[in-house]
Amino acid sequence: MHRLLTVAARAAFPAALAACIAACGGKRETEPPPTVSPPAVAAPADAQAIAALPEGANLYYVWDCDGGLHIVMKNLIRDRAVSLETHEGSRKLPQAVSASGVRYTDGVVTFWTKGDTATYQRDSGPLLNCRLAASGNARP
Repeated sequence: MHRLLTVAARAAFPAALAACIAACGGKRETEPPPTVSPPAVAAPADAQAIAALPEGANLYYVWDCDGGLHIVMKNLIRDRAVSLETHEGSRKLPQAVSASGVRYTDGVVTFWTKGDTATYQRDSGPLLNCRLAASGNARP
């Protein structure tokens, strides 16, 4: 009898699956893949390396943030990190887990990008909203 139930269950499974798919509209919504920064180049001034970048890849991004903070972000994809240059100097931030956008943090500074907006936070200070001002393949 156990074998008969198993055969019956196996026979019913395709019909149940089809009914479920039909009820859901046959569509499966998934989250888009995480944004991946383009490959970094060791020396942005190296014209040959810049020419080898894929179409649309940028090596740097310039951000203007609340409070007059100006940030230059350079991709360090080989290290899964970015370099942030501010009035305080340069800082390397490793990529961290993020449900949305791309987040970088070294435990003191956190920089979280999503499209052409970002947030910057130092220690437990206020979040500063940032807007993309420029990007490109050579040093600004």
